Amino acid sequence: MYAGSWYDQRIHGTAATAVGAEPTDHISDRCNEIAQNLLIPLETDHFVVWFPPNDNGFWQRAQQISASLETRIHPILTDLLRIPLSDAGLGCNPSDGRLDVYMVYDPLPGYATALALVSTYPGKGCKAAPTYMQVLKPGPSETNVAAHEFMHMIQFAYNPAAGCYDSWWFEATANWAIDYFERMDGQPDAQTEHAYATSYLESAWRWLDDTTGIREYGAYLWPFYLTQYTGAYRPRCWHRSSRLPKTPPTATCTRSSTTASRVGGSSVGQSSPCLT
Repeated sequence: MYAGSWYDQRIHGTAATAVGAEPTDHISDRCNEIAQNLLIPLETDHFVVWFPPNDNGFWQRAQQISASLETRIHPILTDLLRIPLSDAGLGCNPSDGRLDVYMVYDPLPGYATALALVSTYPGKGCKAAPTYMQVLKPGPSETNVAAHEFMHMIQFAYNPAAGCYDSWWFEATANWAIDYFERMDGQPDAQTEHAYATSYLESAWRWLDDTTGIREYGAYLWPFYLTQYTGAYRPRCWHRSSRLPKTPPTATCTRSSTTASRVGGSSVGQSSPCLT
């Protein structure tokens, strides 16, 4: 989940079909907690996991999240796609460019069902932007949650060709990233993405970008299928989606080309970034 997503805005009473341009600003609260020593750092080469001190439960979880991100998730997903953008000069002082992960002690209002979320820094809009992660509460597999959220951080390293990326595509590919990470990692896994498949399969006749319920999470089956069918589509999908023409081609659109453009999250008439 990421701040400004369709699901985020749905549970807060507003509707959206694309990544929000003005995400909720939580970073000021996290910086205040750091200034009061309510969060302390666990540092690695690429991440700083901030966690509440004097709580052994948070310390143990921070160690697991930190190790999973640094030694397993980061090398696998960045070998395939871009590295998340540095936040040097942003966020809390000092901000050295490593990716910040905040373990939140008090519940965030309106996020009772969320396990974690990724936000861009204020004023960065929905174009390529640095991000930070917040872990809100434990889940069935915090490693899988971290993989899902880290994929969101990677997604924000790309500039969408037109406007903002569709929310359904962000969540579908973030859940797909769990499957890809688990297969490449080779360690015993929880396969938590499987729990969302039913939400898609029970309404497979709908458009891919239909976001009824939690359907966009189950739509990971589409990039999963493409992975199995094409093999090499994965990096091209995101690289191409960042440079598609903003003006649709002049050729007459057929139903199949319109469907493909909906699959790719681009405007009607544009070729799908995953299928060309």
